[in-house]
Amino acid sequence: MNEDSGFSDGDLAREHAWLILYDITDDGARTRVAHLLGAHGDRIQKSAFIAYLDRTTRNALLEAIGKLIDPVFDRVHAVPLSSFDIVHTHLLGQAHIPEQEFCTIVL
Repeated sequence: MNEDSGFSDGDLAREHAWLILYDITDDGARTRVAHLLGAHGDRIQKSAFIAYLDRTTRNALLEAIGKLIDPVFDRVHAVPLSSFDIVHTHLLGQAHIPEQEFCTIVL
């Protein structure tokens, strides 16, 4: 198990679903973070995105967000989601979970 990601080392190159939530006080910083997250995932609420990221992309994205926010006032949560979490999510109204295409290679 890798302490940094919560996934085994064999999973680090694979994409995993991440729920990224933020509470950012500055309008400009909030807009820049939203654009950055929108380039990597899908907005599911005003301050919440789901993104399918590999370890390298996730780390680079969080580093970029860290440079945009004020650590004294702002909050960002990046929560890994397992397949179980996604399959068992309850959706109401217009809620949706962006689909990720999966493929299985059989040798």
